[in-house]
Amino acid sequence: MTLRLIGQDTVIAKSEILSREKSPISMMPEGLLKARTTDEVRDLLAYLRTTAQVPLPEP
Repeated sequence: MTLRLIGQDTVIAKSEILSREKSPISMMPEGLLKARTTDEVRDLLAYLRTTAQVPLPEP
């Protein structure tokens, strides 16, 4: 398994993982999408699906 943080990748061997469990709740904050426009939701989902660095928007 690879944990990716900004500027740092940490690789953990599968044999080192003692247990896994599925969380009953989402890591996404409650109501996050309700306050966003359709375009913002689409952009967020596109961002979450990519492994490449996404350029920052122009000011």
